[in-house]
Amino acid sequence: MRTLLVLAGLVSLSACKPLSPAGGPREARDIDAYDIDASRLRFVTWNINTIGFPGETEYAAMSDVVNRLQPDILAINEIEDDEDSFIAEDFAAEHGYPFIVVGDHVSMGDDRNAIMSRYPLTPFGVQLSQDPGEEGFMGWNSPALSGDPAALDISRAIVAARIDTPEGSVGVVSLHWKSGGSENKTEFRRAVDVARTLQALDRFTEADHLLAAGDLNVDTFDNAPTPTAFHDVPTGFPARYNVGTDMLARIASPDGLRNHPHATLEEYGLVMNAALQADGSPTTRPSSGRVLDYVYTSPGMVPVDSEVYNSIFDDATGGVPKAGEPLDTLACAQATDHLPVVVDFDMSESGGGGGGPTVLDVDSLTVGDLQITELLADPVDCSDSAGEWIEVHNTSGFPVDLEGVRVRDRSLNVGTLGAVSLPVDGYAVLARSASACNVSVDGVFDQVTLNNSGDDVELVASADVVVASVTYGQSEPGLTWREDASGAWCIGPATAGGANPACGSDPIPDPDPTPDPDPTPDPTPTVITVNDLLGGDLTITELMVNPDNCSDTDGEWVEIENTSGTTVQLDGVVLEDASGNDDVLGAFELAAGARAIIARSAGACDVSPDLVFGSMTLNNSGDTVRILAGTLEIDSVTYGSAAGAAGEAWRLDANGAWCAGPPTAGGANPVCP
Repeated sequence: MRTLLVLAGLVSLSACKPLSPAGGPREARDIDAYDIDASRLRFVTWNINTIGFPGETEYAAMSDVVNRLQPDILAINEIEDDEDSFIAEDFAAEHGYPFIVVGDHVSMGDDRNAIMSRYPLTPFGVQLSQDPGEEGFMGWNSPALSGDPAALDISRAIVAARIDTPEGSVGVVSLHWKSGGSENKTEFRRAVDVARTLQALDRFTEADHLLAAGDLNVDTFDNAPTPTAFHDVPTGFPARYNVGTDMLARIASPDGLRNHPHATLEEYGLVMNAALQADGSPTTRPSSGRVLDYVYTSPGMVPVDSEVYNSIFDDATGGVPKAGEPLDTLACAQATDHLPVVVDFDMSESGGGGGGPTVLDVDSLTVGDLQITELLADPVDCSDSAGEWIEVHNTSGFPVDLEGVRVRDRSLNVGTLGAVSLPVDGYAVLARSASACNVSVDGVFDQVTLNNSGDDVELVASADVVVASVTYGQSEPGLTWREDASGAWCIGPATAGGANPACGSDPIPDPDPTPDPDPTPDPTPTVITVNDLLGGDLTITELMVNPDNCSDTDGEWVEIENTSGTTVQLDGVVLEDASGNDDVLGAFELAAGARAIIARSAGACDVSPDLVFGSMTLNNSGDTVRILAGTLEIDSVTYGSAAGAAGEAWRLDANGAWCAGPPTAGGANPVCP
């Protein structure tokens, strides 16, 4: 599939046009809604964190951005709880979106996804009410997708709707996947989210096109996940997390559960629609410098324009057409910490609308659209000059016309191909002559030779773009060099035009033919902040409610464990009790899997606090303690009077059970009796 090309020398916000100073509360500008171009379908995905209330800065800023971009379909992530979802409906009506679906929560946090549309929208998923006139949809939850009523293995309901545009229907899924950390349990949850998303897409049996978009919480150039597939269920999940039986069966299968979100989407047949800011940066979350928000579509949706919209560059040339005048530089930052991703699609018949896919030609091919998967350098049933051939696989996601593509060898001999139609995922045999022995030839490159002792072979498109290349070593008469499904190369009998069998245990001559190496991946960020936290990333594991060696006002403490899989900066995280007393925590980096002690005072007895809370109290008769990131509840625990025995701690064991016992501050808790 097409890959996202990241330009070198990304420009940081501080190096760009400075932010305009705030001039008091923002007031949304009045821009009349109209289509940018009636022949385009404009889709925008945006993690908005919260819509806010009318009259507030973030609401007005979001209003300005939406009015400026004028999407036909707007998919948003991180609508917060019921109140925000009601505001979303009002926002949609105010901005010309008569059709909206907002997902419900699935008991793994309050964040929700939503889709707003100017075209008729049919929601898919779990219907919340059977009463006429009161039907509502929560989106897809785990039981509905898996068939297992006890399944609870996705972090947020997957919102899905078929949208009927004048040029064809589009099955749209809006999602916000679990953040993958450096520990298996978080990557496992993200892999399940991906698998469930594809199950949701499978429900669109009558849609002309498919579109999946949102905050995927993984960069295309993150380090390759380890393991590549899950064959066992990790441990350390929230107590309410329960893997569905269908997912357990997949994990137990030979292939396991694939742990590579972007590769999984592409293997399903979707194509990434790359977008860049006006300065060439692909970043969609400027505060972390990462590309987290994506638009994937089926091949028939043809992009004609795209942009990661950043109001800092609103007056720059290029990018997608926009309505009204440029916004001030603060607009995006005042709305949320993510940037909207805009993709315009040509839905006309000539552009691929109505279900007819477009065709890539020599001018539009790019790196990775084709692969060389087999070659015969030393035929035995005819001469080399007649019988040498290579096999080419179309991995672009689009039909391809090879006319004008050049085949080039190490000596820079070049043969130019004529018209060869290659369907999606199809294979073609290209040979030195049309009379090559024992194969059906699709195209001819008569000027190129494949040296028996080893050579380089390249496929070259316009502007000298090397679309695919391979280097092979010494050949054996009548046998081909072949690439198997795992990416390994070996010598064996020819399988021209078909799938290659797995390589055996015979040693591969040196050098092996290997595809061009992938770009060096960016390192995975090592610290996440309060803005990145999701439900379950931090867990309350122990409470000291009634210390006996010092007063309650000094000695009460809370232990929390970092279960995100990544180091967490606790600065800005809030602890709150049932009475609403709350404390904002200061700066402290908590390593993945580590525990922090947060005490009522620095002089708490028998422990060494990492941080201090001053307002919250732990009532001996019972109370509730919550961890919040903004308004998002990360974890909470409610305890009764049994937790208030003097000197006893209230502890969570590895099985998810709570009981009283001697304090184990900072260490693992023993199993409850």
